[in-house]
Amino acid sequence: MEYEILGLSIALLLWVAWAMRMERRHRRLEELGRLPPGQTWWPVVGNIFQLGLEPPHVSFAKLARRHGPIMTLWLGSMSTVVISSIKVAREMFKNHDVVLAGRKIYEAMKGDFGHEGSLITSQYGPYWRMLRRLCTTEFFVTSRLDAMRGVRKRCIDRMLHFVEEAGANGKNPIDVGRFVFLMAFNLIGNLMFSKDLLDHKSEKGARFFYHAGKVMELAGKSNIADFLPVLKWVDPQGIRRKTQFHVKKAFEIAGGFIKERMESIGNGEDDEGRRNDFLDVLLEFRGDGIEEPSKFSARTINVIVFEMFTAGTDTTTSTLEWAMAELLHNPRTLKVVQAELKDSLGPHGKKLEEQDIQNLPYLKAVIKETLRLHPPLPFLVPHMAMDSCKMLGYQIPKGNPSLGQRLGHRTRSENVGEPFGVPTGAVLGVEIGGLQGSAFRVYTVWIRPSDVSRGATCVSGAPDGARVDVALLRLEFSQRN
Repeated sequence: MEYEILGLSIALLLWVAWAMRMERRHRRLEELGRLPPGQTWWPVVGNIFQLGLEPPHVSFAKLARRHGPIMTLWLGSMSTVVISSIKVAREMFKNHDVVLAGRKIYEAMKGDFGHEGSLITSQYGPYWRMLRRLCTTEFFVTSRLDAMRGVRKRCIDRMLHFVEEAGANGKNPIDVGRFVFLMAFNLIGNLMFSKDLLDHKSEKGARFFYHAGKVMELAGKSNIADFLPVLKWVDPQGIRRKTQFHVKKAFEIAGGFIKERMESIGNGEDDEGRRNDFLDVLLEFRGDGIEEPSKFSARTINVIVFEMFTAGTDTTTSTLEWAMAELLHNPRTLKVVQAELKDSLGPHGKKLEEQDIQNLPYLKAVIKETLRLHPPLPFLVPHMAMDSCKMLGYQIPKGNPSLGQRLGHRTRSENVGEPFGVPTGAVLGVEIGGLQGSAFRVYTVWIRPSDVSRGATCVSGAPDGARVDVALLRLEFSQRN
């Protein structure tokens, strides 16, 4: 009798487990049936092999033309919703911002030196809101950025001096990208530490340039461990291991500057005449100790500082390098910009200042076209659904990543001329800071954190990055005829 009761109990438990599993599967199938449309996927690998050999953002753009501005792709066992239009991006960021405010943390950023304390990858909640409050009230305020105008001018002047010095003999090639990086690095350094940190001969600068670049490169690589979680412990491509190595090395360099400040404060040697900078804000922060940390740890400060430097230097360097390369390969466009410059600055060629940019609409079109063709990062930082939601009639399951592309690739209609190769007025008169206009309407760089609440953390160094496009002109035309 006892065996019969035991057998019935086991059978009942198995039946309940089977029923619960089938119910979950049924609900899952219902959710999948309402997912956005997408390419037919294969078992295990999903759509990976259907993306081809082109860069992912190029493949996604082609698929978006076939399946629409919101589509589902299966990257291995991970379903991902890809956003590729302004309308859907606006719906996502404005109407579903909170529920889609989670962050998908990829394997590359997991480890001892990763995402904990991060401004960019922190999950939505009290800690993230506290960081955003610091950004809006202390970091990216107009008065602080306007006060840096003289520093920006000095950093650009020094960069030009380094370039001229490197090309003095007229024979050796000039690594312009490194000089632009040093300019941007010192600009962020003045925001963070109130001083220039590196010069063009600095070995420390060369090492940080290398390690920060490798982190950005590895973060942009497709990692099979993200798509097939069973492989994450193996790290078959070594991406997590390599990323953690380069992040650690970059942390050591950035951490050295933080250590110097803390030691000078501890020894009473800090400059009393120095203005309050970002590092002071981080060191002096005091939270409630409940939902917020009572103060920032050295590790958290290190992470935030590293993100400020990488987001503010690599993106600026990449954009200016590509803009110069495109102009050199399009002489007709270069002549148009040169003519505009001469008309604006007069026959005597006064030194270009920030306020002159407003009178150079074709230059602004060149910058926007550069961002469209060569976005510093082709994808936005991936969002993740914190709960199931419905967007534009489609179901977004809980935990589902949402990947937004840099929308400039696809928002230009076919009849709009490009500054590179077809110099027309179709893209002129568009203000890059406000991201307005019919020909280039994108969520590419968010200048003001109030514009898009969660998205504003994507580019920490954006405010000054948008103000140094003057460096392009000073570089390109300082030796003009």
